[in-house]
Amino acid sequence: AGEIFTLGNHSELAEKVNYLLKEKEYYRELSERCKQRAQVYDISVMSENYLKLYKTLLGHEQKKNS
Repeated sequence: AGEIFTLGNHSELAEKVNYLLKEKEYYRELSERCKQRAQVYDISVMSENYLKLYKTLLGHEQKKNS
């Protein structure tokens, strides 16, 4: 979620910002989608996912060595 513009293209960025300022409903929808997407990368979620992955990998490794 978000707006994409060409790196270094300041006029394109300005157009995107102006559109967001003008279109309040689109801005609210985009903002909500960005918040939802950011929750996936929350530190507590990410650390829990990595912990599950490590435990799974360790479990497979221990079974191989048995």
